[in-house]
Amino acid sequence: MTDSGLVIRQGTGTQSFPRPEIHSVAVKKKRHRVRKVLIGMGVGTAAGLGIGGALANDCRGIACEGFDVAISGIIGLIGGAVAGVVWSSGGWREIYAQ
Repeated sequence: MTDSGLVIRQGTGTQSFPRPEIHSVAVKKKRHRVRKVLIGMGVGTAAGLGIGGALANDCRGIACEGFDVAISGIIGLIGGAVAGVVWSSGGWREIYAQ
């Protein structure tokens, strides 16, 4: 950025834009995809285990309770991972506006 405009350097060359023609400039935010997927997996697993535990109260026997809780935890883990991927859109941050 200069007083008279914006200069962009790319592999193909340099391009200049005069300041009156620039309405805004924005940069892409960092995505943090892995962190958001891990958070989603943790929350989903905890929710799945909680729901599985509540559903297992109607079931009789230790094997039945463990199976219900484990299946619900796995479903929650998968759902949380998918939610983390969808949630991880980075967005844009405006650095200049006329």
